[in-house]
Amino acid sequence: MGAFLWECAVFAAILVAPWACFRGVCRAKRAYDRSAGSHAWRHLVVGNLCALLALITLLFAIAECYYRFWYDTTDGLALTRISRSWSKRHFHYNNAGFRARKEYTSTPTADRRRVTFLGDSFAVGYGIARVQDRLSNLVEQRSAAQRSAARRGAA
Repeated sequence: MGAFLWECAVFAAILVAPWACFRGVCRAKRAYDRSAGSHAWRHLVVGNLCALLALITLLFAIAECYYRFWYDTTDGLALTRISRSWSKRHFHYNNAGFRARKEYTSTPTADRRRVTFLGDSFAVGYGIARVQDRLSNLVEQRSAAQRSAARRGAA
């Protein structure tokens, strides 16, 4: 829970930083208007630096919101927050605890063979959003098509 609170605090700071920098611009502008003589240039420099910092922090805040809420991809190691949210969004587990949309019984039917794919992230289809596009499902679709073609040929 501590990591989540820390992450929320950093996100809040990223969102508040542009506002604080724009406030600095306003204060520097007021100080520049009130000052006269040789010290006015200091307020101008501070105001310009605050404006630059405000634009940079606004850019970072927009990028953080994009990557936090809309970006949908995964890295190879699942170390980033984006990968964890991708897995929550695209991984659906069946009753046996495997990534699949359909449920399997523990005993296979007599008229069909059961093929099992064992492996790492490639076998589970990590990085593939639609479970129908992973290798084991494509093999299943192709074998089902071949079985139905064989049945049509035998009839």
